[in-house]
Amino acid sequence: DNDDDDDDDDDAQIVQQHRPAAVDATVAALRAHGKKNAHVAEFACSALAALCKGQPDNTARCAAVGAVADVVATVKTCAHVRSVAMCGCRALCRMCEGNAENRALCANAGAVDVVVLVLQRCGWFEHCQPVMGACYQALSAMCSGFAGAVANRSRCAAIDAVSAVVNSLRDHLPTLSLAPLAAYVPRGAFEALAAMCTGHPENRTLCRTCDAVGVVVATLRFPSVLPLKSNPRLARSACETLQHMCAGHAGNVALCATHNAVDAVVAILHAHTGNAKIVAAACGALTAMCCDGTCEASSANRTRCAVATAVGAVVAVLQHHVENVLVVQRGCSTLRVMLSLIHI
Repeated sequence: DNDDDDDDDDDAQIVQQHRPAAVDATVAALRAHGKKNAHVAEFACSALAALCKGQPDNTARCAAVGAVADVVATVKTCAHVRSVAMCGCRALCRMCEGNAENRALCANAGAVDVVVLVLQRCGWFEHCQPVMGACYQALSAMCSGFAGAVANRSRCAAIDAVSAVVNSLRDHLPTLSLAPLAAYVPRGAFEALAAMCTGHPENRTLCRTCDAVGVVVATLRFPSVLPLKSNPRLARSACETLQHMCAGHAGNVALCATHNAVDAVVAILHAHTGNAKIVAAACGALTAMCCDGTCEASSANRTRCAVATAVGAVVAVLQHHVENVLVVQRGCSTLRVMLSLIHI
């Protein structure tokens, strides 16, 4: 057994030693053959995605050798090939995770445009849901954070990437019950929308125009997504998306009232009372829906909180997480805005 362990350690050291060279060789192969050979394009993009997953040294090496531009050019040329489109978007996602330089390189290379192009063409592919998921993840990674992401969020606004995300999810929602991992696709869409809306009022307005709130709420109520308790990451991403869409935007707050989003978020609170990250996100969403005292829709949402027993759900959260400062802060803020109208 000890000999086997030594062999595993040796293998790990060999892999680590050759990783920078593997990035360089893969990018060189993609640069030389990716636009002309779909098989090379698929395998090279898939290799880059694997090399960069959780490996900051490799994402930094990709930035140094300009891998982003090569992946974007390859996907642009081969966007009609399902495997290349999917693997290329996955590679862009992995390169951008935690790497501001690659996010900036995506802005320079027109990556947002290419990913949105793939997303708009997803209907052409059989088994399109994995391609959709890869597109959503790429947009989320490119637009997350601030360093290197602001330009990508602005480009999303310029070409209305919000509508591409919302419409693709809306069009394919009826088929999600056939997917083995039904929550994977909408979760990616929510994360992309949240990233695009962070600090960007124009993308929030685009969410209002295409009724993104309605799609989020409809997804949470869809049979293949229920029960919510079995989909914690989806529940959290939905709440974070509603929070970012509603922050300072009366139009989206009004859509929350129209679609009874309060009930959907309160259901998440009840299903995940013990999960600090989820309840913090849920409280953030309720606060964003209810906090504008001058907005008629905010008043409607606060009234709905009384009907949906939101106060009791938040109190239960506070009791359960009394030692968690973030949850206590969010929960108290939510109670404050809800109780500004509710008389109990």
